[in-house]
Amino acid sequence: RNGNVADINLLLIAMLRQARLNAAPVLLSTRSNGKIYPAYPIRSKFNYTIANLIIDSVDYDMDATRPFLGFGKLHESAYNGFARKVTPEAELMKFDADSLKQQEVTTIFIVNDDKGKMNGHFEQQATYFDSYRLRARIKEKGEEAYFKERAKTFMQDVDLSNGKFKKLQDYSEPAIVEYDFTFSHPDENGMIYLNPMFSESLRSNPFKSANRKYPVEMPCVMDVNYTLSMQIPVGYVVEDMPKSTLVEYNDGEGIFQFLIGQQGDMIQLRSRIKLGRANYEPDEYTSLREFFDMIVKKHAEQIVLKKKS
Repeated sequence: RNGNVADINLLLIAMLRQARLNAAPVLLSTRSNGKIYPAYPIRSKFNYTIANLIIDSVDYDMDATRPFLGFGKLHESAYNGFARKVTPEAELMKFDADSLKQQEVTTIFIVNDDKGKMNGHFEQQATYFDSYRLRARIKEKGEEAYFKERAKTFMQDVDLSNGKFKKLQDYSEPAIVEYDFTFSHPDENGMIYLNPMFSESLRSNPFKSANRKYPVEMPCVMDVNYTLSMQIPVGYVVEDMPKSTLVEYNDGEGIFQFLIGQQGDMIQLRSRIKLGRANYEPDEYTSLREFFDMIVKKHAEQIVLKKKS
């Protein structure tokens, strides 16, 4: 049980070559270590070694040091620009976060029960990188601790039950989280205030500084989808709800969609945050920050329900 990253992945490469497969090491620099110069590679700038395998002209990049990665998958920290394959040609490679399109899909369905409580079902397909972190977290703390922490992400007190995972052991696929939850709706002078995003709102802008001199480098190209179907509590009507919004970022390169409406006794909501790139130049920072600031404000808006007179 000895060996650093290079030792372990070089052993993997030796095993692949022993099987008469075309494998070679690749030297790269992780995000925390900084970027390398593509035209003038300096040995001290590299801090990580992975394995590259070619089968039928298809490249597969692998890292045997991370137990929750699927075949042909790398950790998000490896996507940091240029790298070098250790061959006589010293081939230049590129691992670009702009090529990582990650989608998160969340669905919440809420109905009333005969005791005046709200019963909900939550289902979320995480992104691949979030799934990696989820698997590591479950391994470290267990499922029970995970769901206890999950309950704290809601904006009101909830009781979670029937928590389960799908594809948790299939490391090549995104994991799916499911659970049921129950909560009461406190009446404040005949009014109920609910945030329709529940646990999934963007509560703070990830871009804090007013100005930035360096590029923005996100881990991946994001596409976050959220759908809510909620039954209006018995004896209440909608007094007020957020307005639907559709905002484009940079002439359609990104989009924020917030569509909400009432159909009978059901409130339907769809929220989507989608960007076309992971990397942005410093002169794009202000508009990107304003885009996310608008999302935070919209996600904070509440539905107001009024008791029937």
